[in-house]
Order: sequence, then structure tokens, then C-alpha cells
Amino acid sequence: MINNPTPAMMGMINKVKHQITWGDIDEETLALLKKDGEKKVYNLHPPRKGYGRKGIKIPFAKGGALGDRGAAINDLIRRMQA
Repeated sequence: MINNPTPAMMGMINKVKHQITWGDIDEETLALLKKDGEKKVYNLHPPRKGYGRKGIKIPFAKGGALGDRGAAINDLIRRMQA
């Protein structure tokens, strides 16, 4: 995620937390995303082997795909690479 999230940023995430997934990515995953230069928009495919066992309408804490994934976002991003 962001190193120093401001209250405004966290407020925006809280507004859409039931529609998105997010987490803290490591330097290795960030390097994979930036392999085409310094792009700010990343084109990711649907993940191989799906989002989770319960689908995209259930929170990550209950086995779904929505909400804060923490460090597990790295695995999701790697599975979404082309």
C-alpha cells in the first residue's frame, strides 16, 4: 500500500473497501510491475487459479477476495501478471 497513508487516503479506501482488494506489496513485486519502465497504470489480467475459494463477493478474512489482504496481495499480483 502506501508508506504513509493520510487520513484522506484511508477515508477513500474505506468508502470502496467492499468493492476492492488491497495490501502492502514488497519491493520484488513492485519491480515486476515496473518492468516496462515507470508506468503508473498497470494492466493486469484476471488471476490464474481464481481470486479465492469463495469468490469476489466475500471479504478476504472469510476466504473471499475483497478487503485488506496484507502481504498476500503479492501472490495475487504475481498470478495476475501476463
